[in-house]
Amino acid sequence: MNSSTNLDASKASDGIVGDNSLTDTKQISHIKVDEAPKFDLESYIANYKGRTRFERIFLIGKCSTVLSLDALRLAVAEAKSGKDVERYELAVQALKQVAPNDPDAVLDQRWVDVTKQTVRAETDKLEHELKGYKNNLIKESIRMGTDDLASHYRAVGALASA
Repeated sequence: MNSSTNLDASKASDGIVGDNSLTDTKQISHIKVDEAPKFDLESYIANYKGRTRFERIFLIGKCSTVLSLDALRLAVAEAKSGKDVERYELAVQALKQVAPNDPDAVLDQRWVDVTKQTVRAETDKLEHELKGYKNNLIKESIRMGTDDLASHYRAVGALASA
């Protein structure tokens, strides 16, 4: 085996290869791009939705010195429009490093608390419904309940549970 194969295998075991999560962003956040962008951030990001949209905006915010402020403001807004509190906290922390006096760089603790409470209640409700479906042995309801719970876990950032 050559050394490049060993390197690739070690990256794969570290979860770096093929994983487009925030851990990848943390791994490459040391890369800085100082050049002016050759694209419009708004039109570029319009091509994406969901978790990918946040990942792209956040990565641009962490790596581009020119677009960092705009991208991180968008990342905070994108995270706050969802249910993933961890992403919101991460985006606010990154924005605080770039622009400490920005009004969006202050954590909205009320939103965090309300969202956590809402997520907890919805998780309990979906788990209770799924348990009822399993007790009744209705296959289609079990499938739909499992799908609903997985979608919920994905929305709140609990990908391992999804």
